[in-house]
Amino acid sequence: MKKRGIYFIIIFLFYPLLAFSNENSVSREKIISDYLNRYENIKNERLTLIEKSKDIFAQLPKKTGPWGSLPQKKSEKKSGIFKDLREDIQELLGGKDYYAAFNFLRLSYIKGDQTYHTSFDNSQEYGGYGESELEWELDNILCGVGLTLGYRYDKDERRDKAKLYLEFLTNVDKKAGIMKDSDWIEYDVEYLDAMYDLADDGLLNGSSSAPYPTWNQSGKDIYSESDVKMDRGNVFDIYYLYNFIMTPNMSLGFLGGYKYRKFELSAWSAKQVGYGPYANDFTFTDTNNWKWIIYETRQHIPYIGVNLGWYPHDKLKLDFKFSYSDWIRMKDKDTHLYPNSDVTYGYDRDMVSKGSLKGDVYSGEIVGSWDFLPQWSFNLGLGYTKINTKGKMYQEHYIDGTLFAISDESIYDKVTSKYWMINSSISYQF
Repeated sequence: MKKRGIYFIIIFLFYPLLAFSNENSVSREKIISDYLNRYENIKNERLTLIEKSKDIFAQLPKKTGPWGSLPQKKSEKKSGIFKDLREDIQELLGGKDYYAAFNFLRLSYIKGDQTYHTSFDNSQEYGGYGESELEWELDNILCGVGLTLGYRYDKDERRDKAKLYLEFLTNVDKKAGIMKDSDWIEYDVEYLDAMYDLADDGLLNGSSSAPYPTWNQSGKDIYSESDVKMDRGNVFDIYYLYNFIMTPNMSLGFLGGYKYRKFELSAWSAKQVGYGPYANDFTFTDTNNWKWIIYETRQHIPYIGVNLGWYPHDKLKLDFKFSYSDWIRMKDKDTHLYPNSDVTYGYDRDMVSKGSLKGDVYSGEIVGSWDFLPQWSFNLGLGYTKINTKGKMYQEHYIDGTLFAISDESIYDKVTSKYWMINSSISYQF
């Protein structure tokens, strides 16, 4: 009984402390809960504010400095521009299987000749049968640009199923080499008498000065060499290639295209020698740097061919291209000039020959392409072209620059051309 009373006394004394402790525990839990709720609310408010700030700043104009927009990282800016352009090109062409490649730093070195050969068959009093040959050397550098629009092979993206290629080149230097001019005349005395009978005595002594020759020279009669300038050289080429056979490392395709060539050449500072009856009056050396001849050609060449592609490495490919044309159409124009006494006032035309020709063209080329960086490639090629054309021409004759006679198309005209070309370029594929 006594112990029970002690328990009641202890409970009575400590009960308020226990109740107070319990009450404090409930209060701490409430405080912590309130704090967590407030933290979540503040965090949500901050996230909302950040999102609104992004929208607001996106609508504001970009901050610029004295030189325009603030600089960006070069690599990010470049890759973004090219990526957007590539996507636009693919969308324009029809999808991701299409691409465009731009060829710049396109350089070509041409080495060869363009030979212009004419023959005529006059009456004996005007020299009878005669021939003239002008061999124009080509030794020039051309530069330009190229563009490829291609469709990738579905089993290998590095290869083309089909492509369209365009190219334009123009000369960047003028010095082209030497022009060699040779003439053969059957009846030399009669020709000289008809052209240069200054004695005017009715005799076949057709030289401009004594002693007058009375015999015909066998073989070449006149020969000269002059410095050549390429005043204009333009080449435009477009072709379409479709590969109808595709193997893991090779492809074979058909191509068809069109090429336009325009060359304007001029001959300067002639050094001429005459043989036999031409020795006195036709031997001279020009020390005044006069222009004597202008020779222009325009060639329209539609062609067909085949292309063999070989892929020995994932970064290297070789193309062997052969083309042929039997449909070349060519115009040529030869203007012979005689300088005035005062060369600063220009040149008098002496004779203008104009011809129309047809013929054929054979061409072969080997091109290697090395992908030295993603989407970048270096291209190097070697090509050979041979052109044979024949036709007729007529002549316009002038005295002191004034036209006085036009001949009919009785002159046989033949133009042949043989040249090598070394081509190089760097291309970027979009």
